Amino acid sequence: MTVSTSLPIDVNSSTGLSIVGDDGQKVEAQCYRMDADENFLNVYKIPLVAGRFLSNEPAEENKEPDEYVVNQTFARTFGLKHPVGKVIHRGDTKATIIGVMKDFHLHSYRQEIAPLFIHWGDPRWGAYASIRLRAPSAGAAADVPGAIAELRQAWQRTVKDYPFDYTFVDDSFRKLYEQDEKLGEIASLFTVLALFVGTIGLLGLSTFVIQSRTKEIGIRKVLGATSPSVVVLLSRKFMILVGLSNLVAWPVAYWVMTRWLSDFAYRVSPGPGLFLLAGGGAAFIALITVSAQAIRASNANPVEALRYE
Repeated sequence: MTVSTSLPIDVNSSTGLSIVGDDGQKVEAQCYRMDADENFLNVYKIPLVAGRFLSNEPAEENKEPDEYVVNQTFARTFGLKHPVGKVIHRGDTKATIIGVMKDFHLHSYRQEIAPLFIHWGDPRWGAYASIRLRAPSAGAAADVPGAIAELRQAWQRTVKDYPFDYTFVDDSFRKLYEQDEKLGEIASLFTVLALFVGTIGLLGLSTFVIQSRTKEIGIRKVLGATSPSVVVLLSRKFMILVGLSNLVAWPVAYWVMTRWLSDFAYRVSPGPGLFLLAGGGAAFIALITVSAQAIRASNANPVEALRYE
């Protein structure tokens, strides 16, 4: 377990720092801060890329310099190729960088990874106690309720003035994207409805057009037209309309997707392949819908077609 002032996915405290960079110039920047004990990296499985992490022996009062562990973005922000050993100035106090940890997201993917430093904090003043449950042995099921019950009993024996309240980190992470998940579900629902309504409308339109050209189809068949040529003739105009509709829809879809993705610091760019795939899917659905009616009309007896009306 570890005690910290913030969760790794929700770091809010920040402060201004200054460091003399590798080029000898003084660099100032606003950095996020977190206080944690010596077990923080082990509990959250955050790799240490240089130096060492904090120990359970904090610096004595009025003893300088203090010790900080920074992330990789911190080193890049201040232009430090070898951060370990550098002295940080925070107001009138100083601290020494003793380690560099791998970057992790301090917030949702809507924000870029920011510079962060971790300072040793007395566990008695921590806001969160993060506990990693031991993985079950091979073939055994995880007894999460039993573990929670034991933690509750330990909490009630130790901390009597505060209620036992807990959450899982993956649930907290999922809450960051609840709105996006709901938006995705709504978009999927309306996509299915749009495909259904569009297919039904196309089926009705193609049926009407083919029935109105029944006599023409019969004459073409009598004059030697093959069934495939009749199917192509009846489907061609519909496919042209589908192509034109895609040309109208693609710019609108690109604008909507770009606006939504612009909220994220880390995002993909909608490429042409995505729109070609969507257009191909629409053309395939339209072709299947129209061809089914066209094939049935082309395979009908020409004599019956000529008797039409």
